Amino acid sequence: MDLEKKYQERHELLAQMQDELEEGLIACELTEPEEIESEEQGEVTIPEMLHVVVDGLGEDGMIGELFFQPLGDETDKVQYFTVLLTLADELKEEKLPALFEAMSYANVRVLCGAFYVDEDKEFLFYKMTIPLPVELSRDDLYKQMNIAVGNSIAAASEYREQLVELACD
Repeated sequence: MDLEKKYQERHELLAQMQDELEEGLIACELTEPEEIESEEQGEVTIPEMLHVVVDGLGEDGMIGELFFQPLGDETDKVQYFTVLLTLADELKEEKLPALFEAMSYANVRVLCGAFYVDEDKEFLFYKMTIPLPVELSRDDLYKQMNIAVGNSIAAASEYREQLVELACD
């Protein structure tokens, strides 16, 4: 597998998704990969991401980040596509125990992915990462990306209202 070619294919697929979303008047932006310095992990690469505003799922909607996890090397047989949805920010500390309990019940019921709160306890997320064969055809890879996005939005929207109400009201 040619890593440069695989990263170019991923870029083109994210750009195709961006074009289709923008045609449907959905706000989105494709950002370049970025190197950052982390105290805990040293130098970290933030992958290329498609940031999407997902409307119609509650008063404030959701923000989505769609991206491929970095590949290790040319011998990788599996690649991972992630859909990360920000459901709420400004969580109330006193509400966290009830939120964590509700999330544990919701996580048992969702078919795939999980709800979680970041380390700083500021944001509520839904995340799904799916494994996909590296050698999957371009068309099949794009279909799987769309399925992952649709399933993530459906799963998150099923519990979002109740979880956000517990965490923020």
